[in-house]
Amino acid sequence: MKGMMPIFGTTIMDVPRVAWRLHRVPDFILANGLDNDMNYLAGPGWYVLVLRMDGGGRFAGEGPNTPQPPIEVLDRMLEVGRKLNAELHHNGHWIVGWHRAKRLFLAWRDDDGASQFSTEFPEVWERLRTWTVDDIVKIAEMGWAGWAEANQIIDAKPEQQTIKPTPSGGGLLSVS
Repeated sequence: MKGMMPIFGTTIMDVPRVAWRLHRVPDFILANGLDNDMNYLAGPGWYVLVLRMDGGGRFAGEGPNTPQPPIEVLDRMLEVGRKLNAELHHNGHWIVGWHRAKRLFLAWRDDDGASQFSTEFPEVWERLRTWTVDDIVKIAEMGWAGWAEANQIIDAKPEQQTIKPTPSGGGLLSVS
């Protein structure tokens, strides 16, 4: 967790930038509706990593004192998030999350910030910790490919592809 900047009095941590560019989704879109999306996808007690285009970002939870996952989980979330958003963003961006059931989940959001699909890993951390970053990324890519194929088959219009939550603003996840 080198270089992390905790925001004192909370469990929020800022992530420093990296030397390479990640996805292409503008910062103001990243947090738009994210609170509602995560409440829907993960239920109460979620804790997520949101990365900006410059590789910096923020770890934050549902509330300012939502318990953080263990440090090794945070490290893996950051590794997975950077790899997905650098190499497999598909003109959208990935959210890497942890929820109170102690499970890792991934959500892919399009370039408008609308959640399109998510993948939850049913394995407990004790088993998931033995997986490589590439193992997790491969599952994310298979999920995205399945979603893309399903949308080609039904030839859905963009407004039919997702349920857009009521915008909630950025809340704790604003990453300006």
